[in-house]
Parts: sequence; structure tokens; C-alpha cells
Amino acid sequence: MHKVPLTEPPAYVLAHGAVKDSQFPGPEAYPFRNGFWVLNLMGGTGELEVEGVRQTFTSGCAVLTPPGVWHTYHVTRTVPFIHAHFRAFGNDAPIPMIQALGAEIDAMRVALRDAGRRLTAEPARATATLWHILWQLATGPAHAVHAIHHPVITRVLAHLADHLHEPLDPDLIAVHCGVTPRHLNRLCGSAFGMPLAAYVRDQRLQLARHMLENSEMGIRDIANNVGYPDLQHFCKLMRNRFGATPSQLRGRRHSAAGSP
Repeated sequence: MHKVPLTEPPAYVLAHGAVKDSQFPGPEAYPFRNGFWVLNLMGGTGELEVEGVRQTFTSGCAVLTPPGVWHTYHVTRTVPFIHAHFRAFGNDAPIPMIQALGAEIDAMRVALRDAGRRLTAEPARATATLWHILWQLATGPAHAVHAIHHPVITRVLAHLADHLHEPLDPDLIAVHCGVTPRHLNRLCGSAFGMPLAAYVRDQRLQLARHMLENSEMGIRDIANNVGYPDLQHFCKLMRNRFGATPSQLRGRRHSAAGSP
């Protein structure tokens, strides 16, 4: 079981093929020691060895490896997989190293490939998709061990992963999920510690901060990407949430980059 920082948006590692279909040709051993987290959605069977201990994975498993740890994949035949390379931030949530996904694997593969295609044009949406996938894999999130897995909350997270940058009406989301707005807010309070509207706002602002700190995209474009076309309103929300304007947050990033 890994403890993965998960309460803030992850950052794709673009220099190492952020999202990509690949394969282990086999039969062979493939050792790695990466400087970032790697999520592999496996399409074949093999073994993962970490610190002398081997565990079996099969087609339809998610395999998650942490940064800075030697690990080796052992395969006897070709194993296709799709990977995501990322860095993680925030408070920890436990995610198994190997997890069988069953019928969910196909949808997860489609979502991850779609995120890879959107990385350049819609980075906020691509990041939200990876974030959602990681929360799906979490077995005990930092703020709610069981409520996050309620089927209604699962539908909410899936909907937000695709539409976070669009105008969102909590009442319409409740209809989409087949519950009343009041019941949805109760579920969101248990899962996220806040009503749905507040959760959506916080996710948007967290994504905006992530983009300010990890991209060169213009501030107005970032505001549009996270669903706030009114730049003045966006700046006010960011200042209230993080105690700094978007320009100040970006300035901090450049100052840090110039430090020895």
C-alpha cells in the first residue's frame, strides 16, 4: 500500500512521455528507478518485484510505483500497458501497489488516453481526469474513508472530470446523479467536508494554482480553462483562497526557480 499525496492536483511529467501506450516485449526483466510516480494500466500478466518481494499482476490491473524506489517487472511474454507519469501533492491517501479493476479497466484506459490527447489544448481537463482516476484507486482518502466511494459521489467525480471547466449547476448535477439537491449536498458534506458548490470552486482554484505554478499559460487563459471567464472575479477568488493574486502566485514560482 502506498501513501500518495492526493489532496492537490497532480502534475504530469511531460519530459518522460506523460501519458503513453507502451509494452514490455518479454521475456525479460525490466528494472526502473523513476523520479516520479508511475501509474500503469496493464494488458497482460507478469510480476512486480520491489525490495526482493514479488507480486503478480494480471491484465486489467492498475500498478502504481513511487518515486526513488528500485522495482523490476518480470514478464514471460509481451505485456501492453498505458502509463501516466506524474508528481503528487497534498495530504496522503492510501492506494494499493497492485489493484485489479475488473470491468472498470476499459473506461479508465479510455479516460487516460483522452487525458493524454488533451494535455496541450486542455491541460486543466487532462489534470482533472488523472486526479479523478487516482481518487478512484484510493481505498481510504485523507478526508473520508468510505463516503468517497458512494456510487453517487463516483458519478459526481466522473462528471466533474469532464465538465469542471464549464458552467456547473449543482441542482442539474443532482438530477444527473438521480438524487435531490439536498441529498447530494449531504453526501458531498460526508465525502468532501463541504457542499458541492464549494467543492467545485475549490477544485477549480486548486487547478488554477497548479497551472500557474507548472505552466506558462497566460492568466486569462487559465481562468477560462477552470471556468472563470471574468478575470476580476477569478483574481478575487484566488486571493481569498490562497492569500495571493494569480500574478503573485506566478511570481513566487519564478522566484523559486531562480533560487540556488
